[in-house]
Amino acid sequence: MDVADDGSRADITLTSGDDPRTGLRLTHRITLASGRCDFALGLSADNVSPRTVRWALWNVTQLPGHPAGRPGDRVWLGRSGAGAPATDRVAGTGRPRVVQYGDVLHVPVQDVVGKVGFPGAAGWIAHVGPAGTWTYRFPVDPAAPYPDDGSRAEV
Repeated sequence: MDVADDGSRADITLTSGDDPRTGLRLTHRITLASGRCDFALGLSADNVSPRTVRWALWNVTQLPGHPAGRPGDRVWLGRSGAGAPATDRVAGTGRPRVVQYGDVLHVPVQDVVGKVGFPGAAGWIAHVGPAGTWTYRFPVDPAAPYPDDGSRAEV
């Protein structure tokens, strides 16, 4: 852990072992700033193998499910207008429904196990529920190749 001399921020870096399957060593750097309730997360991967590898870094966040308490509960995300609003990725028990409100997409509470991708994600995703709202902001590179039919985010 690295703490600034004035206490204004603290960083913790977590580094994985070398993964022989992917050829990567993953690093997560978490930064907390004094007086703030958010944090910054940096992800990086180092190729520790002798071969060329190509891998997408995904930050996976899992939140507890709950019945809808209000019509706006569950996941919201911004859309830049590039790419399809949503693409089906996995349909376990069904295909998740996505509702579009202009450049904002909503994945409401529903009794379905599945995954949907968002090629046009604009760089933010939020989960709204009884405990409050969790928002994650992430950089988007419009020229970068994204996996899963160009999905910048998945739910």
